Amino acid sequence: MISVCNTNARLDEVQQVEVKRPESAGRVWQGISHRKLTETLMEDMLGRGWVINSMAFSLSKDKADLAGAFDITLPNLDAPEGQMFSLGFLTSNVMRKSLKFVVGTRVFVCNNGMATGEIILSHKHTFRFDLELEVHNALNSYRYKASKINYTVKQMKERILANREYERLLIQTGREGILPWSRVGQLDEEYRHPSFRDFSEKTSWGLYNAFTHIVKKSPPMNQMNQMNKFRNLLPMPEAA
Repeated sequence: MISVCNTNARLDEVQQVEVKRPESAGRVWQGISHRKLTETLMEDMLGRGWVINSMAFSLSKDKADLAGAFDITLPNLDAPEGQMFSLGFLTSNVMRKSLKFVVGTRVFVCNNGMATGEIILSHKHTFRFDLELEVHNALNSYRYKASKINYTVKQMKERILANREYERLLIQTGREGILPWSRVGQLDEEYRHPSFRDFSEKTSWGLYNAFTHIVKKSPPMNQMNQMNKFRNLLPMPEAA
């Protein structure tokens, strides 16, 4: 699910912005128009049969920096329950940042350069950059990574947590600073008495969903990092 900081522009406004070459740009620099970037992304996604459910954009005051994100549905691939696949991007035509794509089921982007999610593309604005090819390859990578999410969820649902193991995970979460100690207590309460009955089983999946419920209290830009760190703590079923 997307969060775009300071959402302030529609797609048609974004696509009207012209590229102005910075005076300090070197000979290899090449701007990427917001129109070309958004059109290339959308055309490639729609050409694959992906459904764009929503989009959001934020322009800097000079309109040279753009942050955007799309919530998408992938054919024959469901996102984990209660989540949606998202793709976010950052770009700057005044050399403040490289073009960057981030992916996940929760994505946060802001035109000041903040972004959360797994990076699948990061490239400077140069004339050697083939936008259509790089976008196509990045979306191939996106589809592959998305296909692994449900398998991971299945593993988490199968992994039963013993009380001693669960208590160790809580302590580790606090010691490693993944959550403040005050919220570790809230995590314990949410796991033992879940807000949603679907997550009442005492498994890695139940604990992860208790964590995602509590971590929503953190700033959006911190949530993805916290979720990734916590997920890496969780035990999975041993390979057969």
